[in-house]
Amino acid sequence: PSSQDDYWRLIFHADSLYEQGRYGDAIRVYTEAFADDRYIFPSKLSSVAYKLRMVDKDEAAYKFDKHRIRMEKDYYQMPDSATVPSYEDEFDKRAVIYNYDLSLKNHLEEMLERDQAYRTQWILSRQLHHEETQRDIALRLRADSIDSLNQVEIRQILKEHGFPKKTEVGTSACEAAWIIIQHAPLDVQKEYLPMLEKAATEGNIQAALVAALHDRIDVREGRPQKYGTQRNGNGLCPLLNEKMVNQWRKEVGLPPLDESAK
Repeated sequence: PSSQDDYWRLIFHADSLYEQGRYGDAIRVYTEAFADDRYIFPSKLSSVAYKLRMVDKDEAAYKFDKHRIRMEKDYYQMPDSATVPSYEDEFDKRAVIYNYDLSLKNHLEEMLERDQAYRTQWILSRQLHHEETQRDIALRLRADSIDSLNQVEIRQILKEHGFPKKTEVGTSACEAAWIIIQHAPLDVQKEYLPMLEKAATEGNIQAALVAALHDRIDVREGRPQKYGTQRNGNGLCPLLNEKMVNQWRKEVGLPPLDESAK
């Protein structure tokens, strides 16, 4: 794949081939989609491996499981659920090092995969048409439904656990929680902003991610944005202070805005 969108196009195509029972073709396209680690959602490697194992494509499933083990240095499975027994010793070592709450980690990563898959499928379909088609509407409604489901689940997680810690679930799962809140209704974003600010202070998510949420809330409420992270169809949304924006961005770890973008 040459981009994140290209990755998802390949994934959707492979999923379609799988549903048609064309497993060999599906494996070929999945392999193409997973050719560049920059674009891969690691949990997708596991979900594809699981699907292939269900139709006795064990060799391909094993290949994708191994890919995730190689790609994610903190990934491991528990002995009672390991799908790659030959890596049990490595999993034991990683379990001692990281000692994650795997149930919570896997749940957050599955929520993120859901969020991105249906949202991207709708966006890519919408880009093909000047006007919204019936298929576009169906995909949008499906993406909205997934967002609603994710909001229920993230609220429950935050109520029971607070914002997840990197020491409990790893970096990618912490960022998954942020993305789901980033895609939430405005009132939910405002409700959990203080929790995310605290998470950034404690080092569980990047300050730049919280800055993006600040900007999103400001833009949605009709105010100029501080950090210059939000765009609309006309380009960059209005800035609070063009002279200070790059200093503020530097403070949260964001690169300077190009002059042409202001």
